[in-house]
Amino acid sequence: MVEGELRSYERVHNAVRGIDVVYHLGALGSVAAVGAGSADLDAVNVEGTLNVLLAARDSGVRRVVFASSSSVYGGRASLPVTEEMPPDPISPYGLASSRPSATASRSRASTTGSKRSVLRYFNVFGPRQSPYSQYAAMVPLFLTAVMLG
Repeated sequence: MVEGELRSYERVHNAVRGIDVVYHLGALGSVAAVGAGSADLDAVNVEGTLNVLLAARDSGVRRVVFASSSSVYGGRASLPVTEEMPPDPISPYGLASSRPSATASRSRASTTGSKRSVLRYFNVFGPRQSPYSQYAAMVPLFLTAVMLG
């Protein structure tokens, strides 16, 4: 695992050199925390992802696995949301980051010969999850409601 600055192509390139598969999980991740037109959002999520894809291409990486977000689907009236549904982002985060980055991942993969996978996370649950998070609390809140009947 490498933790570093996505906005630096040189640092990203050094991190992927000699690697066969890259799992790209770096991003600004909170829809609520990211305001409309945030320069950091574009620089980290969009340009950072392009740096990963370019560095992967330049280093001969075989596959890039990209972590996207369910925010690309927007607020759907019908559930469940499935990956066959077309993207329809409504938040600045979904519009300015998740969809363009996933699109860039597809287009770069098709021009460089590398394979790519895009994972769109909804709610992720784990032992260190904060039950107070407005996003991650869905599973603990659901379990609490079930236990309370």
